[in-house]
Amino acid sequence: MPRGLTSVCVILSSVRIVQYLKWLRLADGGVVRAVLDLSAALARAGHEVVVLTADDSGVPEEWKREKLGSHPLPRSVLLELMDPLDWLRGRRTAEAAADTPTQRLTRASVELAKAEIGAADVLHLHGPWTPSNHVLARLAARAGVPHVVSPHGMLDRWCMEQGAIKKRLSMALIGRRTFDEARAVHFTAAAERDQARAVLSVSAIARGAVVPLVFDTSLFRSLPGPGLARAEMGLKADETVFVFVSRIHHKKGVGVLLRAAAAIGATPAGKGRPFRVVVAGPSDPPEYVETMKALAVELGIGDLVLFPGLVSGPLKVSLYQAASAFVLPTQQENFGFVLIEALLAGAPVITTRDVDIWPELESSGGATITDGSVAEVARAMSGVWEDGKGADGLASAERSARARTWALEFVDEVRIVKRFESLYSEGAKLGTRFGPGLV
Repeated sequence: MPRGLTSVCVILSSVRIVQYLKWLRLADGGVVRAVLDLSAALARAGHEVVVLTADDSGVPEEWKREKLGSHPLPRSVLLELMDPLDWLRGRRTAEAAADTPTQRLTRASVELAKAEIGAADVLHLHGPWTPSNHVLARLAARAGVPHVVSPHGMLDRWCMEQGAIKKRLSMALIGRRTFDEARAVHFTAAAERDQARAVLSVSAIARGAVVPLVFDTSLFRSLPGPGLARAEMGLKADETVFVFVSRIHHKKGVGVLLRAAAAIGATPAGKGRPFRVVVAGPSDPPEYVETMKALAVELGIGDLVLFPGLVSGPLKVSLYQAASAFVLPTQQENFGFVLIEALLAGAPVITTRDVDIWPELESSGGATITDGSVAEVARAMSGVWEDGKGADGLASAERSARARTWALEFVDEVRIVKRFESLYSEGAKLGTRFGPGLV
């Protein structure tokens, strides 16, 4: 296919795709999951997938044992980062919690990455700020391998306001080139692309494509029921349960949730109604959860709030099913896997317009979108009592069923993988691998 031809859809035969995310730590949240789920889905579709990372703690063990060319599993390759400042401070770079401008791949890792990328058909980079991303982009350019970049919401307005000077300087010095030279820029929602216009060049935005993230729905095909979570956490069937599942981080709005819960408990509708709040997830930073526990006590609801830590697997699905409403009053969310999970489990969702896919969530019929204020979130939570959401009434059941059907279609793996294949097909090196088709 000629370079730059975008008006033709293609049929993608097996190709070699290299994915790179600096750290694949499950506690880091959605981006890690996005890379793992996408890599697995591409391998299931018959492609050879190599995952490069400097922390493979979240990588399935069988991926680490995969051999070249074996299917249907991806193959992971562990790289090593070093930071001269860490060496001076007497600490290991592998234990770092955030990007720093001085983090670099070791010389041996650069050579290892060079060999993997040189044998690839396309390189997919995740995130805009990691210095090693830009190194790998240069390696790909020298090898004639096209690259795709996914910023994963990190160019959203809220994110750009955090450490704004440092981020804009980084983008001006090295980041913009990686985006400008990308064969495509992947956005997960139209709202994400629109916010990125303030940061990226017109040409980079012109090569932008909106494709939802791949989502592993296997846990949600056969639902375990709420009993597991109720038994594990001491929840009662006759009490209203508001559930939060995400990183316990200031941007996620845990404080808003707690204040809203305290507010509805003091209303005429709330008085005399038993309710609980479950705030599940890892704390970021580790001490932040203690601040939230103290806030719950200060608000007079300390005995009504549970902090069970990270939940996963069937227990997490069961917790969604035990929820009268899932509440995520976030200040910024790119895609929000947990929001889709809640809908798949039949839980009504309450979230904010700061989620990039909020229009899509609203169209599901199962989500209430707020401005993120305590008053609006409390009003939406009170709706659980006022209109029967979360109860066993027919209207609520029908609403949940429609939202679940919508969610299954929205994250349909086969459809989304085909869209990623089209995204990758923009690379000139892939031209001989495609057959013609219609858009």
